[in-house]
Amino acid sequence: MNMRGVRTALPMLATVTLVGCGSPTEPGTIDLEPATLEAVGDSAQLTVGSATSRSPWVWRSLDPEIVAVSPSGMARALAPGSATVRATRGDRAAETDVVVLPPTNVRVLSVGLQPDGPNEERMTLRLSNLGGRGFYRLEAWRTREGLSPTRVLNHLTETPAAVGMVVTHQVWLPRPEGGSETARAADFLVVYSRPANEHSTTALCVLLHGEGRCVIPDGA
Repeated sequence: MNMRGVRTALPMLATVTLVGCGSPTEPGTIDLEPATLEAVGDSAQLTVGSATSRSPWVWRSLDPEIVAVSPSGMARALAPGSATVRATRGDRAAETDVVVLPPTNVRVLSVGLQPDGPNEERMTLRLSNLGGRGFYRLEAWRTREGLSPTRVLNHLTETPAAVGMVVTHQVWLPRPEGGSETARAADFLVVYSRPANEHSTTALCVLLHGEGRCVIPDGA
């Protein structure tokens, strides 16, 4: 089987810097830019103003079940959602929202199968990641009445799924031996998504011909 013409976006680092406004000696509240962490388990060092300040800022998460923050400002994503993080120094305070993106969610934008010679079909597949940073892999299956489904594509290597990724794959699938001219190379596609820093996966099944159902054998 061939995997050709693959384009994949690269993952981005989750480092953020928060900058305060106003004079270093001015008391009161400082507005900060929001920050984003791309996956549960990501960390980022948060800062306010100049590193030459006479005394350090003390950090605290107001939503510790979503984002944990050390007293020195190291934030760690614990769960998807939005958390308010506060920094204090004397009578001054600074707050911002730190967003943890939802799990990797690779979806099929379009898929098409076209004959390519007497023994193969070309599948053109366009995918998008609607969640946070992670990985994905592909399987294609052929079903026959009275027989167990046959896996005709097993893209075992996980591929990075960056935030906002849109990628196109072209895959050549073998047509069934001894089948008729209308025999299909594959009947359904399975896209597995796995968030970065985690082991659990989710599966999305797409019927390639608008009929039938996904039947993945146990242990496949």
